[in-house]
Amino acid sequence: MVFYCTGGIIWYSLFFRSRYVPRPISLFGVAAVSVSLVGMAFELFGYFVPIFVSLPIGVFELVIGVRLLVRGIPGWSGAASRSDNTNSRPSFRSGMPQDESV
Repeated sequence: MVFYCTGGIIWYSLFFRSRYVPRPISLFGVAAVSVSLVGMAFELFGYFVPIFVSLPIGVFELVIGVRLLVRGIPGWSGAASRSDNTNSRPSFRSGMPQDESV
């Protein structure tokens, strides 16, 4: 859980800086993961920390997941850019484009 929390702080602060999601949502994620990380540190020192400390992470994960599914990332169309040759597809063997007639 410690590694999840440290990675979460980095990931959610990148959401905050890039503004892919509204800042209050990403700030809530950073705060929720930070509280959980402090709780994990207290557990390492032998204190009892209830599970309620980590519940805001679950709420944040559900909110951010639904928001990204519904709204997407601003400025991203979802379609990959293609070259002039629309009949080519990547070959799994060589990684080079392959003609459809083969």
